[in-house]
Amino acid sequence: MVCETDDITFETKVNNSLKEGWQLYGNPFSNYDPESQRFYCFQAMIKETK
Repeated sequence: MVCETDDITFETKVNNSLKEGWQLYGNPFSNYDPESQRFYCFQAMIKETK
């Protein structure tokens, strides 16, 4: 699961995971945290093991 604030950092983490052989699993989703007043994005990812 990739979790990060809704900015370029999230996109970078997902892209780096894809380059390392991880695959997207399902749709991304986001949630607003009223305490920090920020949106957070989440993306489930899977990777086959040998």
